[in-house]
Amino acid sequence: MIVIPAQKGSVRCPGKNTADIHGKPMFEWVLLEALKARKEIPHYELMAVVTDDERVCDIVKRYADVPMELLEMDRSVAGDGVPLLAEHIHGQYGMHVYQVIQVTTPLATAADYMGAFMASHFQNVNIATVTEDRETKTWRRNGACYVWRAGKVSCEEWMTGPTAMYVMPPERSVDVNTPEDLERVRELWNR
Repeated sequence: MIVIPAQKGSVRCPGKNTADIHGKPMFEWVLLEALKARKEIPHYELMAVVTDDERVCDIVKRYADVPMELLEMDRSVAGDGVPLLAEHIHGQYGMHVYQVIQVTTPLATAADYMGAFMASHFQNVNIATVTEDRETKTWRRNGACYVWRAGKVSCEEWMTGPTAMYVMPPERSVDVNTPEDLERVRELWNR
C-alpha cells in the first residue's frame, strides 16, 4: 500500500504542500510520480492520501478515476511522523507492506519509489531513502520515502532498528522545509 501524508501546518514553510512548482502544486507532482510507480509495482493494490488540507483534497478529487483512498485526518489522529502514521494506517488496513511517500521531497521519481520498494522486497527489510552528504561524506535520510514491512519490527523501532538504505542522488534529495529549500527545488527543476 502506498501512503502519501500531506498534512498542513508547516511553521517554517507554510503552504509548502500546495506551493507552485512549474505550474502544479508540489503535492500533485509527487502524486503523479507515485501513480507511475504504482502501475509498475503489482503488490500495491491500495493507495491512500492522508491530509487535513482542503487544497490537497481538491487535488485528489481531480483524480477521481484513479482508485485511491482519501483519508482526512489531522495530526491528532494520524500523529506527526512516519512511524505513527504507518501504525495508524496498519490498524485500519492490515496490509503487509507500506510505502510512505513524502510530499516534501518533490524531485524524487517513480524510479526512486520503485527502487526503494524492490530493495525492501528482495532484502526482506524496511527501507529508508538516503543520500550522501558531500561535505561530511556520510549518509543522511532524505525523507523521500520509507518502506515498512509489518511484522519485521514494531512500528516504534523501525526508524532505529534494522532498516536498510536505498541511495538517491543529492540532486533529487532536496527536502523542502524552508522557503529557501522550495526555491532550490524550483531551480533544480529547470535543469
